Amino acid sequence: VDRVAASAEALRTGYAAASATPIADDWPNYAAIGLVQLAHHPFRSGEPNWAEQTAEILERAAALVAVAEHRPAPTTLSTAPPIDHRQREPTRVPRADIRPLRIVSLNQDPGVGPARQKGAAVHLRAMREAFARLGSEVVALDESDESHVTDRLERVELDGPIHLIYERYALGKSAGAEFARDRGVPYVLEVNAPLADEGRRWRGLSEADDHRNRDRDVFSQADCVVAVSQPVAEYAIARGARPSAVQIWANGVDVDRFRPLGPTDHLRSKLVPNGRFVLGFHGRLRPWHGFDLLAEACRRLLKNGTPIHLVAIGEGDFETALDGYVAEEFRTLIGWQPHDEIGRYVACFDVLPLTYRADQPCYFSPLKLAEAMACEVVPVVPAVGDLPRMVEHGRDGLIYPAGSVDHLTTVIGDLIAQPGRRRALGRRARERARRHSWERIADSVLSFAR
Repeated sequence: VDRVAASAEALRTGYAAASATPIADDWPNYAAIGLVQLAHHPFRSGEPNWAEQTAEILERAAALVAVAEHRPAPTTLSTAPPIDHRQREPTRVPRADIRPLRIVSLNQDPGVGPARQKGAAVHLRAMREAFARLGSEVVALDESDESHVTDRLERVELDGPIHLIYERYALGKSAGAEFARDRGVPYVLEVNAPLADEGRRWRGLSEADDHRNRDRDVFSQADCVVAVSQPVAEYAIARGARPSAVQIWANGVDVDRFRPLGPTDHLRSKLVPNGRFVLGFHGRLRPWHGFDLLAEACRRLLKNGTPIHLVAIGEGDFETALDGYVAEEFRTLIGWQPHDEIGRYVACFDVLPLTYRADQPCYFSPLKLAEAMACEVVPVVPAVGDLPRMVEHGRDGLIYPAGSVDHLTTVIGDLIAQPGRRRALGRRARERARRHSWERIADSVLSFAR
């Protein structure tokens, strides 16, 4: 209690010295939120290590006070790891410091250029746009040559201070982390996939060539590691991240770009005959999508006389995949669409059935899931990976046993028979999506800047 009181008084004194504006009456609430954010993980009094986590927060607060008073900070910070890395929403933290922040958004993966038409590029652009909308100056740096990365960062620093480096993880790339360490710049690493595991599975990467040592240096020094799922968080820790630095935030969505169709938008009537229930797919057709399960579910529903229509948008040999399953009059195939336009097409769906298989690694946080939910499309997802954490069964979507065409067909049939329930699920799906906007993720990332 004494330490809390001392920290509170130091915070009040520091604020009064730095600002002519009277401190708000509810400032303790803001201070508490900020201290919890500094601890890198939420906690509740019912957890077994609550005491250790509380001690960590107090010690971090004491360290901040020590810095403000220009005296050495305590050196006995708690290293107790969190006991759980559940999927959770980014926290919007009120900021007393409203200075413009200068953020370097670093991408060293040559396959993920911001101009490319793929999900990774969408993610990269979305975070940069979100930082900018929050008032930050964003320096976009897309460069795979590490010597060039260092040179570019040095030139950026000449133009003004760098308050944060936010990097998309690229296997074995350490120039950004090394620059941040040498300059004392906060460093946040975004990890979207277990790249070393993917390399071994799909590209024949050997254990000797998986850059484990370089990754360990990068992951271990990150102030925050943003993982898109529990399996990705586990990969990050295995590669050297401190457990207490890992945050699990599912991919976000632009809820202005992805929203229900307006009353004057008649796109659906142009794509689908009136009275049909629309099953949708959008993206690139990949082996791990299990599209054959969706095709079989459509075949069964059509055989039973169920009035469905499949709309598939994107790249892939959909015609071959659907041959013998869905006749041409019951499907609409649309080529790749610009990301600014795809939301209107997704909003034509009634349901988004995902069909990932249980026997395949599922570490994804699918952009298509968040985008469909933002359009009030009901997600139907298999119980695999983190998908059951992204959808609450019976509230904002439905979950079925992975790989079971029988269950998938039944779930879709039940939705067709209960239009009121479908609409309610869709409305709550959008409510959930709104809590996972790119701005909320970016806002939480910016709390690590200084």
